[in-house]
Formats: sequence, C-alpha cells, structure tokens
Amino acid sequence: MTPLREEHARVLENELIAEEEARVVEASSSNTARQRGDEQANTSPDFRSELAATEARFLQIVANLQREREADAKKHERAQEETRLQISQLQARVRKLEEPAFKLNCGSPTTWLARRLGS
Repeated sequence: MTPLREEHARVLENELIAEEEARVVEASSSNTARQRGDEQANTSPDFRSELAATEARFLQIVANLQREREADAKKHERAQEETRLQISQLQARVRKLEEPAFKLNCGSPTTWLARRLGS
C-alpha cells in the first residue's frame, strides 16, 4: 500500500470510529432519558393506581381459580360417593337375584354345603 492510500485508510477508519462513538453516545443518552422517564412514570400516581388495579385483578383471578378448584374437588367427591352407592346397590340386587337361582339349582345353602362336604 502506498503512503497516500494508508493515510486515506486511516482517515476513513478514524471517521468510522467517530461515527460509532457518536452513535454510542446518542444511544446512551436516549437510554438515560428513557430510564428517567420510566422512573418518573413508576412514581406517578397514575402508574401506582394502575399497578394496584392490576394487582387486585390478579388476586381476584387467583381467588376465582381457588374457588373453582374447590368446587371441582367437591363435585369429584360427590361423583365418587354416588358411584360407591350405585355399586353397593347393584351388589345387593345381584345377591337378591343369585339367592333364588342358587336355591333352584342346589336347594338351600346348608343343603348345598352338606352335599359339597360329602355328608
């Protein structure tokens, strides 16, 4: 590279560095301004009231979800109780139906037992 080209390359490099530094400074100052604005917004009464309202809505949603969960648990418990009751009723009906059939086929249970034991 000739000295003139080297000089030209250095000048271009310095200009690029200066432009980049200017962008960094501009971005930094805009970030600082935005942070100041955010800090002011965070302390404003409107922001605090909106935050409180959002928190209240959140707590209400949580409470509603807890109530729904408890209601679902009660429904599940009732369904289990109904199922147990239906099972016991069906078992009782089966026993009532089995007893006459047993007597028809084998006589009384004691007679059947005596036959089985070989008496």
